[in-house]
Amino acid sequence: MKSIIVCEGKTDLVLYSYYLAKVHGWKSLDKRENRLYMNSIEDRLSKMKIDDANNQEFAWYFRDGHIL
Repeated sequence: MKSIIVCEGKTDLVLYSYYLAKVHGWKSLDKRENRLYMNSIEDRLSKMKIDDANNQEFAWYFRDGHIL
């Protein structure tokens, strides 16, 4: 299952990231130790693009086969 959280600003992204990881056990695909999992779902993740990297950002998380 895929889910999405939309937030405004990079500060919100950092706060949500911390909350998801520490409170609910989601793991970031950006961390080196999780790269193997990311490589296995690379084709699914590559469809997500951003228009302007200066003010847009996204982060991927996984837990129990779910992607956020």
